[in-house]
Amino acid sequence: MENHKSASKIHAIWTDIKTYRNAYILTAIASFGGMLFGWDTGLIGGILTMKPFQESFGIKNSTPAEKKAFSNLSGNIVSVLQAGCFFGAMASFYVSDTFGRRNALIFGDVVFLLGSVMQTCSGIGTKSLGLLYAGRVVGGFGVGLISAVVPTYIGENANKEIRGRCIGCMQLFNV
Repeated sequence: MENHKSASKIHAIWTDIKTYRNAYILTAIASFGGMLFGWDTGLIGGILTMKPFQESFGIKNSTPAEKKAFSNLSGNIVSVLQAGCFFGAMASFYVSDTFGRRNALIFGDVVFLLGSVMQTCSGIGTKSLGLLYAGRVVGGFGVGLISAVVPTYIGENANKEIRGRCIGCMQLFNV
């Protein structure tokens, strides 16, 4: 009897997936936007500890005073992304309402990529961290915009029977 219930439940799940497969695919693809935040934060944390990065910007990290200064600098570089995220999330209503959710997501992706390019190029020909900070803020704006628009985009595109499940799935992509 229990084996029959299990088979019946598996059949119901498979039928649900087949019926709403496009909504699930859209959810999976759109949810990658939430992953950008964790990816960017985790990546910069590792880069800051690399010797080539520290040498490129002339950052010293050997004496206790230098280690403290480096710790503060690292915290600033990692957290400045939050400032951009704040403004990106604040702009999300206007951008998504004016241009549409899909276009807002595309715009957020382009802004994030622009910020990433700025961060990548920040050490070329200079030891200044200004472009790195600016790139973090620009990238953060894109991430904040995407993070705020994705749940609405998914909710508007998923059928009412699976809407909550799809929006909840987005949280699984947040790293």
